Amino acid sequence: MLENIKKYIGLSVNSSKSKIYFSKGCSNKEELRNIIGFSEGLFPSKYLGLPLSRVYLKPRHFSSLIDKCKSKLEGWSMHTLSFSSKVELIKSVIHGIIGYWIQSFHFPVSICKELDRKCANFLWKGKMHTWKLESLC
Repeated sequence: MLENIKKYIGLSVNSSKSKIYFSKGCSNKEELRNIIGFSEGLFPSKYLGLPLSRVYLKPRHFSSLIDKCKSKLEGWSMHTLSFSSKVELIKSVIHGIIGYWIQSFHFPVSICKELDRKCANFLWKGKMHTWKLESLC
């Protein structure tokens, strides 16, 4: 089956890098595994930087997103940036990272609040907030 794909489009599948994942209700796993020839992958796993899971994602599954945004913000805080530069970094980079995730998952409210808090702390550096973050970004 996969050989036909290679013949028609010129792309081949690397079987050593590929895994097959089954839902809970799959009754013919062994047969499918033999047909495709991939080893079975286990959950939780990651694909293109996003977590894969059989269940809806809980806030703990978003830790890699929080860590990635936090490391970006901490790296930028070492530089002397104007207010407008900080806003642009948040809008372009942090919202880009979040946008990649939000295409695939429903975010828990706690994760949204934590990301907002981290961005606001970076933007205001402990100063009193005079504008809402939503009106700036």
